[in-house]
Order: sequence, then structure tokens, then C-alpha cells
Amino acid sequence: MGAGEVGPQPTGGQAFPGWVLGAQQHLWTASDRRELLPTAECSASSCSAVSLLGPGGRRRRAGGLIFKRIGDAAAGSSAAACYLFDRMPPSSHAARTEGVAADRLSALSERATQRVLSFLPSRQAVRTCVLIRKWRQQWRSVPALRITDADSYQSPNHLNKFVNSLLLFRERVPLREVEISFYRGGQRAEAFRYVELWLRVALALPQELRVLRVCNRNGDPFWSMPSYLVTSKDFKRLAQLEFVGVKSDSLDFLSCCPVLEVLNMKSCGLNINRIVSASLNHLSITDCRLNGRARVRISAPSLISLQLSGCFGWTPFLESMPSLDSAFVRLDKCQDYCFYAYESGHCEDDYCEGCVLRNKGSNSCLLLQGLSCCTKLELTAERGVYTFTDDLTQCPMFLKLRALLLNDWCITANLETLIWFLQHTPNLEKLTLQFDKVSEAEMPERPSYGLTKQPIVLKNLSVEVKCCKDNKQIRKTSQILATFGVAPEQIKIKLIKAPWSSRRFSFEQKEI
Repeated sequence: MGAGEVGPQPTGGQAFPGWVLGAQQHLWTASDRRELLPTAECSASSCSAVSLLGPGGRRRRAGGLIFKRIGDAAAGSSAAACYLFDRMPPSSHAARTEGVAADRLSALSERATQRVLSFLPSRQAVRTCVLIRKWRQQWRSVPALRITDADSYQSPNHLNKFVNSLLLFRERVPLREVEISFYRGGQRAEAFRYVELWLRVALALPQELRVLRVCNRNGDPFWSMPSYLVTSKDFKRLAQLEFVGVKSDSLDFLSCCPVLEVLNMKSCGLNINRIVSASLNHLSITDCRLNGRARVRISAPSLISLQLSGCFGWTPFLESMPSLDSAFVRLDKCQDYCFYAYESGHCEDDYCEGCVLRNKGSNSCLLLQGLSCCTKLELTAERGVYTFTDDLTQCPMFLKLRALLLNDWCITANLETLIWFLQHTPNLEKLTLQFDKVSEAEMPERPSYGLTKQPIVLKNLSVEVKCCKDNKQIRKTSQILATFGVAPEQIKIKLIKAPWSSRRFSFEQKEI
């Protein structure tokens, strides 16, 4: 291959923008940067030899079989294309029995075949080319890129070679699903090396894209996603988006995704100001680092389910969510925290950042107003986090709420916080209280809600108290609830012997 020439050009399907061809050429050249540059004397059916150009123009013999397989695939040999990805030579026995085996598989239509292969990891999809003659080229036009088995590769270099070759040899057809998982372990620089280029090629024709997942489970550092990859894209059909271990400075493109329904973000760095989507139905933000300078505003009027847990930074501000059905909120790492465990957020210590900046970004109800339309609600917090108790001073009515789970944050000596909450849930049917070790001496100061001796009229209410150890305070809780109209037979106390955390959601607990 001479200077200025480009490697094998995939054919068929929709035309890519010019820069994508440049990206493909980038994958094919520059061997002194340890990238693939096969050179071959190819005939119409096979390649006689393939070598890798080393630094300084020296011809270096390829140590592995992978470079011979690239040359064979470039010459159009589909059997060698399989050999490229599998390291398993075609079996003579398979060739002898091909006519017998190719029965039901060969009867499948091309559309059905593509549908089946799109569910497989990309490496497994490539390996199907040895099954029957009809499938030898099917892997090239599968409308899904699934790199979900990254840990099964020998090294990140091995993974990179496979994905680079796959993107080079596949046809130019739009992708409907893109799922890329990073290689875990050492050599993080090599694991991150081509991800941006892979996404650039994969998102070149975004009109058909329905699912996008980028999963980096290496922990810190995050993989920083360039904003140009997703901004100004025409994601007309994108319905599901998932990021793990990704750093992003903007999610403004979400407002341009008219059918987006699912957004999951886990262990991400979100240096953003807002999340806005008119179509979003399911939102999950777990163990993420939120903007430390301002509160993130979440506007999703069509949201049905919400999970917000374990996030660093200031608690987000939720706008109205009239369609919300279930919400799970756990505040245990946020900055809305009092060092002295004053859950009113007024310790009057100038060195307590959480109390000094408690109204940062908003002095209105942060969470409960947006959650007021729920039918199922679970709120847990670490002791000292004052967001829930502060919101209760502006507590809305929860007219649709049927099931409620709370933990230690709602417990005071006279249960004022809990009683106030129950007086705003007239249709509640099930209340679950989860306690660690509770003692009256540990009760922090709570804000005053102006509680009146108004009975709680909840005829169908059942109360379940889960705790590690029975004590006087748990019994006192039952007595105070009884004075507000909750009969003793409606209250069940369940002692848990195994170690556990009262901050767990119901779906995180195993039956003990």
C-alpha cells in the first residue's frame, strides 16, 4: 500500500460523511503509533503475505495471525474474515457437513437473520460466518455494535484490534444499537485510546439509533466524553441512553431527543446545570458526582419512575412531575449535610459549609414538591442530611401516595416529623420504617412544623417497623402512633438479626 492510499473501503448501504472515511483511514494507517497498517500482494481470491510496517519504514514480520487474516479479509475471502476474528481455522468436518447443517438457518430471511445477530455480542456475531455459506457476509451489515464482553479479551490492545477491524470491514449501514464496554484492569490509557473514534464512526448516521450505552467500569478517572459527539446530532429515534463511568459537561442534547424514554447514569461525573427532556419516562442517577457549584435542575414532566441515590454534590432541584408513579431517593453523600447532625440545617456554625450554603441555588422545596404525585415513595437519608426535614416545612399534599418507606431521619422523640408527614398523606395504605440502632439521646434537633393534635385518619394503613434491635424508642414509636389514631394491630415490628443498613431501598433487600 503506497503513501496516500487508503485501506479497504466497505461498500453498500448509506454513504458516510467524508470525515468518517478519514476516521477509517486513521484506523488503517500510522503503524508507528501501534495502529494497523497491513501491506499485501493480493490476488482476487487470497493474499500471499501480510506484514506490518514498523518505525522508519522497516518491514517487520507480523508475529500474530491477525495481520494475515486482515489481508485475507481485504481480498474478499469470507472464510478468512472469520479467521481474522476467531483464531479458529475453518473445520474440514464443518465443511463436509455443511449441506446437512444448513437447513433451518438457511431458511431464515435476511431480515430475520440480521435481527437474530443483532442480539449477539459483535465478536459472536462475526463467528457465525462459519455456520452456513449464506451467513458468511451477514455480520458485516448487522445493525448493532455490541462490545459487551471486553473482559474476555487478552488485553486492551487485543480488544482495540478487533473493534478497529470490525469497523473497517462492516458495511456502511446505520446502527440501531451501540453498546461499548471498556476493558477493565491495567493499561487504562490503552483501554480509552480508541473509544472516541469508535463512537465517532458509530454515530455518523444517528437517524436510526435507538439505544446508546457507554460503560466504563474502571472507576476513576472517568472517561471524558467530548461534547461534539452528541451535540447537533439528529437523534430522532433514540429511546434509551446509558452512561457508566463517563464525564460529561453538558446534557443539553437530551431536549433534542423527541422519543427518549430511558436515561441511566451510574458513577458518572456530571458537570451540568440541568437535565431537560419532555419525553423521558425513566430516570436513574446513582453514585454520580454532580455539579459542585450549583444545583442541577431536573425538568421531566413525563417522568414515571425516578431513582436518585448516592450522589456527591448539592441535592438536585426537581420541577413538577405530574406523571410520576414511583420514586426512590437516597441522600447519603450530598453536600446538604450538617457536621453537627442538626437536621434542621441551622447549626449556626460558620465553618459548617452545609448549613452556611443551605439555600444554594434555591430556597424553595427541593424534592418533595416534585415528588408529590407519587403512588410509591421511598426516602432514606444519612443522619445529618437536612433536605427532607427542611422540605417538610413547605410540605405539599401527597394525595396519590399509597406506599411510603422512611428510615431514621424521620424519627424524633415525639415523632413530630413522621406525624407531620402522615397528616399530608390521606390515602396512605402501607408505611415501612427502617431503623438502625435508635436511642433517644441521639435524636438531633428538628425544625418545628407547628404540629396540631389532628388525628391521622388512615383506616387501611399498615405499619411495618424494621430494626436491628428492639428497644424502648421503637415501642414508644408505636405508642405515639396509637395516640394519633393508628391502632396497635396495624403496627408490626420485625427484628432483623443480620447486619444491614436502614438506608437500603426495598428492592435492595433480601428476605431474612
